[in-house]
Amino acid sequence: MSFGVNSFGVGSFGSLAEVSGGGSSVTLTIQDTAQSQTLEAFSLSSNGASDLGIQDVSQAQSIANATLSIIPAVDFKVAILGDSNASGRGSFSQTNSASNAWLYDVSGNIVTLADPWDSGSDTYSVLSDSGSAGGSYVQHLADLLSAAGKSTLWIPANKGGTKASDWAYSTNTTTCYGAMKARIDAAGGADVIIIHLGANDAISAVSQATFTSQMNAIIGHLVTDFPTAKIYLQKIHHNSSATTTNIDNIRAAVDDIWNGSSGCRRGADLEGISTGVHYGQTGNTTTCTAELNEVALRTFNAVFGADLVVQDVGQAQAVSSVTLAIEAVLNVADIGQSQSIDAISLSAATTLSISDLFQDGMLENVSIYDDSSLNLQIFSVAQMQEIDSIALSSSAWLSISGMGQASQISHVALSLPGQFVRAPAGSGPSIIRPVGQRPPNTGGQRI
Repeated sequence: MSFGVNSFGVGSFGSLAEVSGGGSSVTLTIQDTAQSQTLEAFSLSSNGASDLGIQDVSQAQSIANATLSIIPAVDFKVAILGDSNASGRGSFSQTNSASNAWLYDVSGNIVTLADPWDSGSDTYSVLSDSGSAGGSYVQHLADLLSAAGKSTLWIPANKGGTKASDWAYSTNTTTCYGAMKARIDAAGGADVIIIHLGANDAISAVSQATFTSQMNAIIGHLVTDFPTAKIYLQKIHHNSSATTTNIDNIRAAVDDIWNGSSGCRRGADLEGISTGVHYGQTGNTTTCTAELNEVALRTFNAVFGADLVVQDVGQAQAVSSVTLAIEAVLNVADIGQSQSIDAISLSAATTLSISDLFQDGMLENVSIYDDSSLNLQIFSVAQMQEIDSIALSSSAWLSISGMGQASQISHVALSLPGQFVRAPAGSGPSIIRPVGQRPPNTGGQRI
């Protein structure tokens, strides 16, 4: 390939990659990043599709640097590495409807994403599965991201049957790690790396401590090699290919890794999706798609869903403790106050909103004990130690006491028909209950 230039001259050019789109269209973007002048026009000549002419029309500035690449500009470059579940072994190929999802295939071409996404003539034989790849959850994950307005480039780096020990660090492309690194580098890096490993370790009875150590070493090297990437480890499910004890050991190891300091983030817990070792390998189109859809949904929520946000804005006090018992989205804010929020615990899938705005007092303790879905909102806004309103969205028992405060509770509302039973003065707290419902025998006084 040669360049045609105009009288303004051309500066030094960056590397030039062959544009080989595997039959798909490639969008070419040219920028003049070193100059204050913009590139007014450029043209591609039709001389055998071999000559490229670049012109800077009506400007005296030359083009300082131009690089051609087959890699599309996307919101997320997602590399998935590991065993056969990373590759996909669904009984039926899956489809996607995303118009903004591309694949950096195993031969190094940019093509439209399609199943089997991890097949073809592999540049690195160590990662070749010899045509074993089948239906994958990647198609459904691409659809979820596309629906969220995100374009994607998918990078496979998988080998069926591998354990954590097979991914030990090496720069040699005859090794899984070396080939994986070379492929991700060739694709221009990765924003997200999702790891599927542990199923074969459970089959081989690898201990919790050994798996933890091996995975921490792999993740440590990934952090070094891809410092801007977010790295997620998926948690394996119980299946018929390994004993419950062995799987429990690997799942416990994943918890150790998630809670450790290796730089690994919490991936999806894939428990309960399939009884077989492979997701979607059911022999039935409906159940195959259902299982792979579920893997995609859990992965999307874990990797691309809302993060946990804790804020203490403009205050010297820190948020000292936040505990999530299960996956949930929690927003905690103490805005404009000198008081900190000491502790918040969610015992179930709950939406919790707490506000203490413009007050000198702090919310000393808020607990949700019910395992059912319950929304609790407490506001103390522009009041002196007074809670204006408490609403229960479903039938529930509510116990309120003054907690040593001189202020009173001015209003209580139930969303279902209920009645307020006021206790005689000095006899104990008042009780709220739905009409016709008797209080349970708790063996003690309700407060």
